[in-house]
Amino acid sequence: MAHITHNILAALIFLSSSLFASAQTDWEDFEYGIYEDFGLVAYDSPEMAAKAFIAGLDNQSGLTLLLSRASVAPDYVQEDADDKDGRAGWLICLDDSALLTALANAHPKYVVAGQIRVGFHQEPSGLRMTMLQPETFVRIVANDLKEDAYLALAKHGAAAAKRVRALAKTSVNAPCPGTHREPLREGEDIFDADRDMFMMVGKMTYFEDEDQFPLLWSAPIKGDSQAALESAVKRIENNLAAFSPAEDDADYRWSPKPTTDLKWAIQTRQQVDGKAILLTVCRPRTEALSMKIASASRSEDGWQSPGLDHVTAFPIEVLLYVDNGQVNLRTAREMFRMDQFFWDAGKMAFMKYKNMPDMLDDSLASALVGNVDL
Repeated sequence: MAHITHNILAALIFLSSSLFASAQTDWEDFEYGIYEDFGLVAYDSPEMAAKAFIAGLDNQSGLTLLLSRASVAPDYVQEDADDKDGRAGWLICLDDSALLTALANAHPKYVVAGQIRVGFHQEPSGLRMTMLQPETFVRIVANDLKEDAYLALAKHGAAAAKRVRALAKTSVNAPCPGTHREPLREGEDIFDADRDMFMMVGKMTYFEDEDQFPLLWSAPIKGDSQAALESAVKRIENNLAAFSPAEDDADYRWSPKPTTDLKWAIQTRQQVDGKAILLTVCRPRTEALSMKIASASRSEDGWQSPGLDHVTAFPIEVLLYVDNGQVNLRTAREMFRMDQFFWDAGKMAFMKYKNMPDMLDDSLASALVGNVDL
C-alpha cells in the first residue's frame, strides 16, 4: 500500500511539475497584442455603442469612467475632400481601481500602465469594438522586474481584461473573449525587451533603458507627498496653457485649425494617494495624423481610414510619481510609443514620417515643463 501511495504521489508530483512547466512556457510563446479586437457590434454609430457600454458601468464593480469622446479621425488632417471617407471612432477611458492599486504597490512608476481604454470605430463591414490590452500593456511596462514578480503583476492586467470583457458582453453583446491583434509579440520577446522597429534605439523597456522613458523633471519633496504631486500638476497645467509650438512643430503637417490643433490638453487624471498621479494628454493633429499613418498601408478605395482601429493608442501617458523622496515627471519617448502602438504601419510609413517622433518629444517636453522648473 505504501508502495502504491508512493507511486501515486510521485505521479502527482510529476504531473504538477509538468503542468507548472507548461504554464511557465505558455506565456513565453503566446503572441500578445497591444490591442484586443472584439469584432463587430450591432450599433448604428460609435457614439451609440459607447453610450450603451457606459450605461453598463453601473453594474460593473471596479471600473470608473474617466473620459468618453469622439476620436479625432484621419479625415481631420486630410486637406483634399476626395481623401476623406467620413468614418468615425469613439474613445472611452476607464479607471480600474484594483489594477491601479496593484501597479502602485509593485512600484509607483508602474502606474503608467494603469488606464483601461475601449474604442468603437466604423469600417465597411460595420462597427468594431477594440480595447487597449491591459495584460500586454502591463507586460511591456513592467519587464524590468524579476520573472516571478513580473508574472504576478501581469495577472492583474489579465484580471482587468476579464472585467472589461464581462462588461462588453453584458452591455453591447460583444463577442468575448476578443482576439489579440497586431502588432503581436511573443511573451518572451516582451520580457526580454526585444524591439520591433528598426529605427528605435535601445531595448523595448521603460525602466532599464532610460532613453525610452526619460526623466523630464525631478524635485525633492518638502513636506507632504500628495501636496507635492498636486503642486506639480498645477504647474503642468500652467505650462500647458502657456505653450506655443515651435516652428518645426507648427509647420510639420497641415491641419484645419492650427492655433488649437497643436495645443496639448490634459484628458484624464488618475491617482494613488501619496504615490503617483497619472495624467494623459493629447492634441487633435497628433491623434489624427497618427491614425492616418496607420491607415496608409491598408487604405483602399472608399476606405481611407482603417487606422481608426488604433483609437486606443491615445491619449499619451504622463506620469508623476514619488520615489526616494523625489517627485519625478516622465513620459515615454514617441519613437517608443510608435513601436509599442504603431509598428504594424510598416517601414515605409516610418521612413516618410521619420522626423515626427523627435518633434513630438520636443513639443511635449516644452509643453509639460515649459521654460522654468516645475
